[in-house]
Amino acid sequence: MTLPTYAFGPFRLDAAHRDLREDGKPVALGARAFDLLLALVENHDRIMTKSELIGRVWPDSAVGENNLTVNISALRKALRELPNEQRYIRTVTGRGYRFVAVARPAGAATMPADPAGATRAEMPSLVVMPFVNLSADAEQEHFADGITEDIIADLSRNRWLTVIARHSAFTLKGAAVDIAGVARQFAVRYVLVGSVRKAGARVRVTAQLIDADTNSHLVAARLERDLADIFAVQDEITAHIVAAVRPALYEAEQTRSMRKRPGNIDAWAAYQRGVWHYSRFELPESEQAQAWFERAIELDDRFAPGYYGLALVHIHDGSGYMPRAPEDWQARGEQLALQAVLLDERDSGAHSVLGVARMVRGDHVGALEATGRALALNPSDATAHGTAGATLVFNGRPLEGLEALAMSLRLSPRDPRLRIRHAHIGLGHYFARHHVQAEDMARAIMRRWPGFSFGPRLLAMVLSEAGRLTEARAAMNAAMRLSPAPFDDFSRARMPWYRPDDHARVLAALRRAGFDGPA
Repeated sequence: MTLPTYAFGPFRLDAAHRDLREDGKPVALGARAFDLLLALVENHDRIMTKSELIGRVWPDSAVGENNLTVNISALRKALRELPNEQRYIRTVTGRGYRFVAVARPAGAATMPADPAGATRAEMPSLVVMPFVNLSADAEQEHFADGITEDIIADLSRNRWLTVIARHSAFTLKGAAVDIAGVARQFAVRYVLVGSVRKAGARVRVTAQLIDADTNSHLVAARLERDLADIFAVQDEITAHIVAAVRPALYEAEQTRSMRKRPGNIDAWAAYQRGVWHYSRFELPESEQAQAWFERAIELDDRFAPGYYGLALVHIHDGSGYMPRAPEDWQARGEQLALQAVLLDERDSGAHSVLGVARMVRGDHVGALEATGRALALNPSDATAHGTAGATLVFNGRPLEGLEALAMSLRLSPRDPRLRIRHAHIGLGHYFARHHVQAEDMARAIMRRWPGFSFGPRLLAMVLSEAGRLTEARAAMNAAMRLSPAPFDDFSRARMPWYRPDDHARVLAALRRAGFDGPA
């Protein structure tokens, strides 16, 4: 069994090699003190009694508490604790000791001093500070705690994000917030702070996400609501804050990865660079995205996001008719997504991408099963909601699909796949025969993404069915000018994700607009 490496503050504790380092430099520590530290770190969620620690560190010796006290003192000195500070090890009078800093797994035992740099994925980390009750009403203390707990629980569902547990975060409840100090204590990159203020029957909740390295504010969220149904309000506020925080974290991580030197890239940073390029939806960027996702896999061959990122590139290239797309792009995309699921079946992102791979293959049932699993793991997975929505739109259930797509946008309003989400919403309205809404969406796509040929193509379909043929022909010609080959390919052949009846309806509308498609 591979023993873990733990990270806390500037320290890395490598259990496999019995090595403690501070900022990459070795820390001299006796064998007993090391065993003591490891025992406390492994059991950081509870108090360890003195007798328990003695039994663990001196299993075959009859020693007194003095030996334990001496080694605790040596340990505090090695960890550079100031007198009475107890930043890492807290003395619980009459009971024992507890490790109070958060020690998170740091991946493989590659230490920062390694000249090759870290290779395993070092995921971003966050602590949600207990929200402060600014009201005169003491009862709002419970409401503030409930908001904090719900945000921690919701964000913890993201496998790419390490969120400090509630019991650890609440050890600082009521304390003045020193962002740099909190970040050091919990070994995190980001700190979320917030407050609750009640006035009459209304409550206002604010939250700020802070990058601990730069002390800069990444995003602020505020919501004011009536307290008619306190649990419904709590759920709504939690969803609102999480929807603001999650994409801000993702963008911050992409920015961080782009600033890293090539020699310092780990698997997570390589993946983030791949996501940045993939989100541009252009051939040169797609090639860069593939290279970075492959690099992530090379750095850490058990890093699931690298595989499902690569799957998305194959799916995008194939469904977008990129010249370099291999003939087996559908099978390759599904194979990579399945590999990601096998590597980490608790990662909702892997199941979401598997849903995409199955949808483009025309396996609507399989796609809904995969996205259902993703949402069971993480109900706030915007990609899973979006993929489920698109699948429902293409599966003859456009009204349900539109609901899921709307939820996706609420959860991720700055989704890099936003134009694709809007395209699916437009199709949902078209298949539901909501002609006004479909036309509005087509024109909105054309204004926001003038180079995206789907906008005028959808407009041509809608105007054709409305009998506005002159306008429909103009829209169709605009779509063909923007992207003649994909327009022809998407229209003449039935894509696997289209039902035959839906494809026939699209073809009939485009033929009325002047397209020389098959009869």
